[in-house]
Amino acid sequence: MPWIGHKVGRAAMVNFVRDLRTEGEPLSFDVDDLLASSTRAVIIGALRTRIKRTGRITSSQFALVLTIKDGVVTRFQMLEDSYDMSKAAQPLS
Repeated sequence: MPWIGHKVGRAAMVNFVRDLRTEGEPLSFDVDDLLASSTRAVIIGALRTRIKRTGRITSSQFALVLTIKDGVVTRFQMLEDSYDMSKAAQPLS
């Protein structure tokens, strides 16, 4: 999946959102908890996505970690089961 791995910059965030919508069909995105301080927010939950090119569905718990400075998100980190995501994207044999 094109969004897996370390990316840097505004263009990387734009590409992440674009690729997520191009490659996947969100089926569910459930937020279980939100933890926040003045410099960081963590969103914990579970998601299900259909990979468009294979039709397979992947499920994963996730944590989104946002770092905030001067009211602006300066870092976005998504932790998910990228192995299951990449398996679901493999061509059917």
